[in-house]
Amino acid sequence: MQKKTMKLAVAVATLPLLLGMLVACGSPKANESPAAPVPDVNGVITLDKSTIGTDGDGREKTKYMAYTETADLSKGDYFKQVQDDIAEKKLHSDFVNQVIADKKITGAEMNQAERRALDCASQQGLTLGVDYWLKNGGEWNIYGRDISSYRAMDIMVTCGSNNGYETLMKAYTQAIANPDDIDLEPYRVQCYKDLNVLDPKVTYRQFEDTNVRFTMPTSYKDPRWQDYNHCTDDPLHTMTSKTPAQ
Repeated sequence: MQKKTMKLAVAVATLPLLLGMLVACGSPKANESPAAPVPDVNGVITLDKSTIGTDGDGREKTKYMAYTETADLSKGDYFKQVQDDIAEKKLHSDFVNQVIADKKITGAEMNQAERRALDCASQQGLTLGVDYWLKNGGEWNIYGRDISSYRAMDIMVTCGSNNGYETLMKAYTQAIANPDDIDLEPYRVQCYKDLNVLDPKVTYRQFEDTNVRFTMPTSYKDPRWQDYNHCTDDPLHTMTSKTPAQ
């Protein structure tokens, strides 16, 4: 029985290089790296999902620096979670403290944090959409050009964790998905039922009872996998019912 979000980190991407006569016309040579994606006039970068690959969970992030909502950290434990993260990870916290000074994370501030993370990856020699992409929620998928697992981990720590991006992204995502910081589990169960991930006859009490047997998706091979993940991550905005499971 599966109840928790499963994190997969498998991504395969291939980008064709232009060869032959196109090289003579100023296109990239065969031994050159593909160009980085270009932001639009609003600073938003859009990736083609077909080129970055997928691990099947529906969390692929195709738009970057495109946040518009403001996350209120004053409700529940969100502000404290950021402060605890700063202390635990010993972050270079000037930027993070500046962002959360008003106990809010605006869309512009989240865009700036994401830009810092992408710039950091660029300084490490990585190209977005070629060597790596991110998931909604901030998880990194690094897969390009003979990058070892050790170097990939170092880049994720340097560009995702130590600079505060991971901390801000976690707080922002959670506060937007659950602004009042309520217990989401009954809503997840109802969402599973709404989207036929779970048998609609299963009650919340039965779902919580380890002795009751029912089937839940366990891998991307299950056609319910993406709906399961959407309900797990953001049940309040995914469920079709107006009330939680009873």
